Amino acid sequence: MIDSTLADALWAIDPAKLPYSEWVNVGMALKSVGANISLWCDWSASDPRYKPGEMQSKWDSFQSEGVGSGTIIHLAEKFGWSYGSSGHALDWNDTLTVRPDPTFFNEAEKITIKQPGSGWDPIEEIVRYLQILFRPEDRVGYTFDCYVAEDGKFKPYGGHFRRTRDELIKALQKYNDIPSALGSYNTDAGGWINFNPTDGEGRKKENITGYRYALVESDSTPIETQIHIMHELKLPVAVLVASGGKSAHAIVHIDALTLEEYKARVTELFQICEEAGISIDQNNKNPGRLSRMPGLIRGEKKQFIIPYEAETHSWQEWHDGQIIGQISLPPIQNAADFVGTDTPELAPELIHGILREGHKMLITGPSKAGKSFALIELSIAIGTGREWFGWKCSEGPVLYLNFELDERSCFNRFNAVAEALHIPAKEACRNVHVMNLRGYNMSLDKFVPCLIGLTRETHYKAVIFDPLYKVMMGDENSAGDMAHFCNYFDMVCREMGCAAIYCHHHSKGSQSGKNVMDRGSGSGVFARDPDAIIDLLRLRLPPGFQSFVSGGEYPTELTKAGISLAPDATAWKVSCVLREFATPPDVKLWFGYPLHIVDSVTLASCTPFDERPSIEEAQDANQAKGDKNRRSILQAYLSFISDGYPTDVPLHINAIINRSKAGIKQKQALNYFKDFNEENGEWFVIERAQVRLSESRNVAEFPDF
Repeated sequence: MIDSTLADALWAIDPAKLPYSEWVNVGMALKSVGANISLWCDWSASDPRYKPGEMQSKWDSFQSEGVGSGTIIHLAEKFGWSYGSSGHALDWNDTLTVRPDPTFFNEAEKITIKQPGSGWDPIEEIVRYLQILFRPEDRVGYTFDCYVAEDGKFKPYGGHFRRTRDELIKALQKYNDIPSALGSYNTDAGGWINFNPTDGEGRKKENITGYRYALVESDSTPIETQIHIMHELKLPVAVLVASGGKSAHAIVHIDALTLEEYKARVTELFQICEEAGISIDQNNKNPGRLSRMPGLIRGEKKQFIIPYEAETHSWQEWHDGQIIGQISLPPIQNAADFVGTDTPELAPELIHGILREGHKMLITGPSKAGKSFALIELSIAIGTGREWFGWKCSEGPVLYLNFELDERSCFNRFNAVAEALHIPAKEACRNVHVMNLRGYNMSLDKFVPCLIGLTRETHYKAVIFDPLYKVMMGDENSAGDMAHFCNYFDMVCREMGCAAIYCHHHSKGSQSGKNVMDRGSGSGVFARDPDAIIDLLRLRLPPGFQSFVSGGEYPTELTKAGISLAPDATAWKVSCVLREFATPPDVKLWFGYPLHIVDSVTLASCTPFDERPSIEEAQDANQAKGDKNRRSILQAYLSFISDGYPTDVPLHINAIINRSKAGIKQKQALNYFKDFNEENGEWFVIERAQVRLSESRNVAEFPDF
C-alpha cells in the first residue's frame, strides 16, 4: 500500500505522455514503496501502448533499490500536481478541501518530525553537532549577528572563526549556557554555523581548510518529503538539523581533497537529489556556506538535530552504491538447468546462415559501394521473405531509420529498388516501415529510449540504422566511447526483440593486408561487437571487360535471369565474419544503380584492387621495369659519347650506372650491353667491368631505346 498523497501524485501523471524510460521509473518507484503490480497496471491501462502480458516480467526485473517515490512526486509536479491538490484543475462546481501537511516516512523506520519536548538539552545538541562534524583542532566558524532583509527575513553577517572545536566544547560544558559560552543571540532569528572547518580568518571559500561536507536543503519541498527522499537515496548524511523553518538541513559527506573535486561532487549530488524530487537550493554549493546551528530557538520553533540513521557513511560508499543501484542485473543461473534436455532453442534465423533474430549486424565498405541501397534491398528482402546477396531472409516487418535523405528521395529510392527487382512497389514495401529523421539532431543515447517507447506495440524483425555516423556518440577511435555506444544497439535488441542492423565506412588508406574486422573505421571494439560483419571490397575488372558489359553482351547467368547491368556497374566481393555460424564462401556481385546483383560465376577470377596482382601481371610489371632500366643504361653510355668521351677508351660500368640512376648492380648492367651486342653486331667490346665501342659511331646512328 502507498499513502493517499503518493496515490494522488501517481494519478496526476498521464502515462501516455511519458517516454518509455520514465514509465519504467514509475514502476520501479511503486515497487520500492511496497505497492502491488496491479496498481502499476491500472495506472498504465490508459496508455494506448499498454500491453498487460508484458508487465509481470518487467516488474520482476525491478530491484528493491534504485528509484524511489520521489520520482513520482517529481513527475507529478511536472503535470501540475501539488500537495493539497486533487491533481486536476478546479471547476466552478468543485469544493476546495484543505488537507493537513502529509507526513512522509521511510517504511522501515517510520520517520516523523516532532519538536523536542521539555527534556531537550540545547548544550548537548551543539556539542554533539561539533563532535560529529569537526576534529579537535579544527577552527569552527559561526555567527549570531544578523539583519532584517527587504523580504522580512533575518540574514547573517560577520561571525566568529578563531576558536577550535575543543575550545567551543569546553566553553559550553564550563558555563552550561549558550550566551556565556558563545554569545547572545536573537531568539527570533536563531543562529548559523559553518559545517566545514576554516582557517580562522573568515568563511569565504578561500578560508575553508577541509572540503568535507555539503548542505542539502530545500525551502519548497516539504520537510518530511525531503527526509523520505534522503532515506531512499541512502544519502551519507552526517547530521540532520531542523532549521526552525520549512526545511531540514542535511550535512552530507563529500570528502573532497580539492575545491575542484568538491564542486564536481556537489554538482553530482545536487543533480541526483533534484531528479529524485528535492528542489535543491543551488546557493548551497559554496563550501563556506552557513547552516542552522542546533540547540537554538528560532521564533516559535527550535533548531534541533533530527534522528537519522544513515545507511552510508562516506561519499565513496554512497557513490558506489548509486552506481550499483542504477544497474539492473539479471539473476545468476545454474548452467545445469539450461543444458541437456533443457537446452533452450536458438533464436530463429533472420538471414539464413548469417544472422539470428535479436542479434546485431554491421555492414562495412568504401564509398560508392552502394551501402544505403544494400540496406534498402535488405529491408525489402526481410519484408517479403526474399533473398539478399544470395541469402534467404525470414519474412516480417522491418523498421528503416533514414537519417540522411529527405523524405521524397528516400521513398523514391525504395520505388527504384522495387522496380529493379521486378516487384510491384506496394507489394515490396508492405512490411517496411520508415522513419525519416533527417534534420533531427539526436544522439543514440537520447534516441533509443524514445524509439523503444514509440514502438512498443510493433514487433519488428529488424531495425536498420542508415547511416550510422548521424547518431554517433563520442570518439569513434576510443574503445571506451565505442563500447558505451554499442550498448545502445544491445538495448534495441533486448527491449524490442529484433535485430539491429547498421553500416559504417572503411578506414582511410589501403585495405590490403587487413582482415574483414579491421577494415571498418574507428576503434576495434566497434567491429568486434556485432554478431555478423558483412564487408564489401571492390573487384578489379580485366581489360576490356567493362566495355563487354556496356555493350550489352551480358554473362549468360544474368541474361537467363532477365537482368541487365548498368553500363557503369562496378564489381564487389562480399566477405563475412560471423559469431553464430560457420563462415560462408565469399559472394561476388555487381552494383549498378539501384541494385546489387549476385554473379559469382562471371566474376570468379576477379580479385580486389587491394589484393596482390596475378602472376602474369607481376611478370608484366617486372618486364616493364627491366626494359626501363636497360634503356636508362644505354642512354647513359650514349650521353658520354655526346659529351666527347673517346670511343676507343674503355669506360667503367659504375660510371654508366651512376649517370643512369637506374640503381642496378654491375652484372645486370653488363648483361644489357651483352644483349645489345647479340642483337646489333659487335658494336661493344666488353673487358672485365669496362665497355668501349669497337668502332666509331655517329650519335644519330645509335638505336633509340
